[in-house]
Amino acid sequence: MTLTKSHLAYKSLWAICTGYFLTILLLGLDRHWSFKTSIYDTGVFDQAIWSCLNGKVLLNTINLSEPINWLGLHFHPILFLFVPLYKLSASPEWLILAQSLFIALTAFPIYKTALKLNYSAWHGLLWAISFLLNPFVLSAAIWDFHPVSMAAPVISLSIYYLISNKFDKLLLCIIYLLLCQEQFGILVIGIGISFYIINKELKKSLLIIFIGASYTILLFMYVFPVLSPTGTHLMMSSEVKNLIRYNWLGSSLPSVIYNILANPLKILKISLIDLEGYKYILFLLVPYGSVLPILGIEILLIGTADFAANILSLEDLQRSVTGYYSITLIPVIIISAMVGLNRIKKTTSRKQFKRINLLILVSFTSLFIICVPHIFGKDSFWLLSPFPTKDPSLAEIHTHIPADAILSVQANIGAHFSQRYSIYTYPNKVSEADFIILKLENIDGNLESNKLRFINNMMLEPDGYLASIKCLLASKEYSIYFFKAPWLIFSKNHNQNPKINPETVTVFLNTFESQWNVDKTKHNLNQCSEIK
Repeated sequence: MTLTKSHLAYKSLWAICTGYFLTILLLGLDRHWSFKTSIYDTGVFDQAIWSCLNGKVLLNTINLSEPINWLGLHFHPILFLFVPLYKLSASPEWLILAQSLFIALTAFPIYKTALKLNYSAWHGLLWAISFLLNPFVLSAAIWDFHPVSMAAPVISLSIYYLISNKFDKLLLCIIYLLLCQEQFGILVIGIGISFYIINKELKKSLLIIFIGASYTILLFMYVFPVLSPTGTHLMMSSEVKNLIRYNWLGSSLPSVIYNILANPLKILKISLIDLEGYKYILFLLVPYGSVLPILGIEILLIGTADFAANILSLEDLQRSVTGYYSITLIPVIIISAMVGLNRIKKTTSRKQFKRINLLILVSFTSLFIICVPHIFGKDSFWLLSPFPTKDPSLAEIHTHIPADAILSVQANIGAHFSQRYSIYTYPNKVSEADFIILKLENIDGNLESNKLRFINNMMLEPDGYLASIKCLLASKEYSIYFFKAPWLIFSKNHNQNPKINPETVTVFLNTFESQWNVDKTKHNLNQCSEIK
């Protein structure tokens, strides 16, 4: 049978998405197996899910160096879906698999929405591909696992059901989204407003808005105050320095809303100019014709929650093209651009319409060419290989570490040891740890030209990192338990391996001092008391 154009386009989409899924899965596995995932991302989710099967519920000891419930930091009940998978095999590879699959699947509802908006099958295929190749999406695809990636296809599907006026199916999507992250209550409010604009059904729209508003109030007024150790959402608190993002707006949801409404010009100036939010907006909109998404404003407002969360944050990475934070915003922008382009089509000639399409293609291609080297190349945080392999030493390391041991672990290897009740990020809690696990190797052999990559992996400056290890070598409290370069394990509760000469480790560290051009005068052994 001869395939029609629509059938051929759909089969092409399947082939592209399958290849895309396998590629980003392999890249994700390479990140994890080559110790480029982080204890603060993959590690915290691995510990939270593992703990559900081992007497705790969503335990986290990593972010605050004390036991808390993960829902006190982010509202991610969607993590419970992984518990049966961890029952089969407790492995963070499930998270990498899920993220790769859900991102690849997002292309399908975008394609279906394009057809619903009367685009051709091939035009719909291009819109779907533009999601897969969007630099923000590529960054999220190869980043550590985050539950928001599992929301991306359902956000796209929600918009399809909204445009199709399939209310019951839309409600199911909404329930799922509310399990993914706390800001999606505001996203649901946006869906309710959009539902009224498009379908003119007031009661159904008000019900959706009520669900989103009730969820948001319940979380921020009752759930977070109970579960958070600071009594408020941790990112609104000024008590935890490494998590401060929104405290400049207020310490609670009501105060944040009040300050935004009371000082809109000041907030705009800080977010757009001081925090360079204007650059973020350009990178979001330019590849889709700049003004086109704005012309589809009834869809674009669905992205208000994620856009506000990113542009108002003190964390620059939330606006960076190399971050994962915009993964749920891109489908909204794409579909709003579809709607906007449809509006332009009604008022332009066929020739002008083709020129606009060409301009969009050129804009998108230009952004892709500019950004991809920063995502995959030598300027990125990590160099990736499409042929991942596990370090055989890892299994040997695990045989030396008791399951109930308290660990202080280097950040970039922490996700390989996070299935336990007590694990902390080195050098946190070294005085309480039974074992300190380190992996002493140059990050991609390129520290001098990209110090940021080292800090991102180790959560320490290079000179501070080496000085802290020398402090451990000089300490009477700790002894070398295991050393097989680049792996180094200290312990205070187990006998030292007599075969290991501390001087051997010191010589090994000195090679890094020379290679990294570390200032030896900046840190000294008198500062060892700073390691707690």
